[in-house]
Amino acid sequence: MANIYDTVNKLELELREHEDFKALQVAMAAVLADQDAAALYEEFRSFQLDLQMKSQLGQDMSEDDVEAAKKLQDKMTANETIQTLLESEQKVSQLLDDINRIVTRPIQEVYQAGQTN
Repeated sequence: MANIYDTVNKLELELREHEDFKALQVAMAAVLADQDAAALYEEFRSFQLDLQMKSQLGQDMSEDDVEAAKKLQDKMTANETIQTLLESEQKVSQLLDDINRIVTRPIQEVYQAGQTN
């Protein structure tokens, strides 16, 4: 029987070689090399962290937050370098979702079998 940690470590290495991951690396490097895109990306990350903090404190988004989010989204959509990064992130996220679904399939089957009893 294979050591599951060896298998996961191999998966990690294969992920690093996957074309979607490599595209993400290139896209992030492009953002960091572009002063405007890097500043916009940092603004986005900061805004995201603020919203997460509010959510953890049980606070809802204010109208100002909603308006700021729309403006930030418009600026990000207009920036081609950021847009490429977002598309790359989405592809990697889909890849990880697929991997997670496959890896957790046995656990889901256990619970589904328990529901039929």
